[in-house]
Amino acid sequence: MALGLVCHFVEEVIHRNGDVSLRNLFDAKSLQLGRFMRGEYSEARIRETYLHNAMMHLEILPKIVKLGIRHFRMSSDTIPLGDRVPREYWDNPELRAVYKRIGDFARQNNMRITLHPGQFCVLNSMRSNVVINTIDELSRHAWLFDACEFDESPYYAINIHAGAGDRFSDLVANVKNLPSNIRSRLTFENCESVANVAELYDVWKQTGVPIVFDSHHHIFNTGELTMDDAYDIARSTWSSNIPPLQHLANTEPGFENGSFTQRRRHSNYISCIPECQRVGLERGLVDIEVEAKTKNLALSNMVRDLGVKLDYNQHC
Repeated sequence: MALGLVCHFVEEVIHRNGDVSLRNLFDAKSLQLGRFMRGEYSEARIRETYLHNAMMHLEILPKIVKLGIRHFRMSSDTIPLGDRVPREYWDNPELRAVYKRIGDFARQNNMRITLHPGQFCVLNSMRSNVVINTIDELSRHAWLFDACEFDESPYYAINIHAGAGDRFSDLVANVKNLPSNIRSRLTFENCESVANVAELYDVWKQTGVPIVFDSHHHIFNTGELTMDDAYDIARSTWSSNIPPLQHLANTEPGFENGSFTQRRRHSNYISCIPECQRVGLERGLVDIEVEAKTKNLALSNMVRDLGVKLDYNQHC
């Protein structure tokens, strides 16, 4: 099992004055809604943006594998304004062919690829238009994984938060009505303010959607579970042939006694791994995405300073 890199690949840049900054080598292009609404983007520009963003993965993935990383969360912003443009701008043979190459590379190099749509995806919102937009967004993510020819399995997770609190019956009902290419890949992550592991466990019993355990979020919303118990319960929701997906983040050192907002922000590097997750990695029981701001540099520091390995698959 493996540590996962989240969305970007960075390198240090040393400036003439000695200052050090980080440069993201994943040079994704974006599209602005205002400019789109004013008609400032041609069809060719929009199609080129989608193609460029897909091709960036083919440039970055070999660099990731070269470092020994076998788990990568793709950016969810590779098809900006996908809900606004005609579908054929992104659902076309040219773009599908690039994602097929991405899928082939991942399979050839034993990589796990995941996606994490933003928190605006709320399947149990009180507003029907939000639910409709959420399903539309999830459909594009499922299309992307279909284009990669990834299995319909949470091994290739499309991970979201459970959404609005105290509306779990709506969540269960809406999950059951999702198309299979979404539902079969869907995972729910425990949240620092809404859905804890205990609540998601009840959702899993009714839907079969496994829990992505976020140890950082658990600190803020325990559901009266210990860290070890929450870890075990979340892991139990996964099929035996699929490594449970988990998240790891820390509070930035110095803000441990700060406000809720300060404590929930992700740190630049990882200085502490909950013992249950550390043991899970060492025993080959879990895959953990590292949500640290310095991305691959944080993973390298974990290997150097915390004694973990990037990839434990050889021991499984």
